[in-house]
Amino acid sequence: MRKSNCLKKKLIFLLIIIGVVEVFLLIFLFQSSREKNHLIVSFLDIGQGDSTLIRTPRNHTILIDAGPTGTVVQKLGKALPFYDRTIDLAIITHPQTDHFAGFLDVAERYAIKQLITSDIPYSSPEWEAFTKKVSEFHIPVSFVSSQRTMILEDGVSLELLWPISMAVDTLHLPDANEGSVVALLRYGEHEFLFTGDISADTESQLLANNLIPDIDVLKVAHHGSKTSSSKEFITQAQPEIAVIMVGRDNSFGHPNARTLLTLNQAGSVVYRTDIDGDVTFASDGRTYALRTHFIGEF
Repeated sequence: MRKSNCLKKKLIFLLIIIGVVEVFLLIFLFQSSREKNHLIVSFLDIGQGDSTLIRTPRNHTILIDAGPTGTVVQKLGKALPFYDRTIDLAIITHPQTDHFAGFLDVAERYAIKQLITSDIPYSSPEWEAFTKKVSEFHIPVSFVSSQRTMILEDGVSLELLWPISMAVDTLHLPDANEGSVVALLRYGEHEFLFTGDISADTESQLLANNLIPDIDVLKVAHHGSKTSSSKEFITQAQPEIAVIMVGRDNSFGHPNARTLLTLNQAGSVVYRTDIDGDVTFASDGRTYALRTHFIGEF
């Protein structure tokens, strides 16, 4: 009798294990099926700073900025499959702490295949620590010095619009913000524009060079500061959605009321990470879905 009960318990335990494995397998297959042919763009709520995670239909991972702290690692852990420990492309728009410091932790936990940033003179203990880590981990680095288009995969491209070395040399940029990498992500009929911390002065340079098309989603420059998002720039871009990445109760007064008014007058729907949390888009190239607060799988 005892042997029979013991055997029965083992059998039940085995069936439970098999059931759990099957559930996880079904979840994995279901998620993979749902994400097929979808571009996922997640504007992460990481406090007063920027960090955007992009996942292409073929599961390439791009991380634009990483915020001021290691909070971004927790976000990546929720947004990416547990087995995915690779960042195919990291972009640091400019070397200021609220945009790159989180990469110190990301580099420890994820393999970064390629790093792109702007070649702007800058020095700080944090930046020196990061450049040392880049060297230690042998991460390939390239600098944006001219307009070029990167084909991430069939149907998905990333256009690097700024900085342009000739313009940078001529303008003698006053600070690192103006040298922010500006990038345009295209997938099918959808376009996402990432602007770093550029001001209205650099916006005018982009407009003068006819580099700004009508777009679907705008990452609002410099956390909604009054020095950015000029009326001319927003009128040209005509973003359907504007995402402001900003910390709660920040000391800078971001976003500025004038910037919010400009976006409102242009008819843009505004989302803010300090109010809405993580803002995630799933695009099939024709239509998109939007989710806030929780980064889940579409």
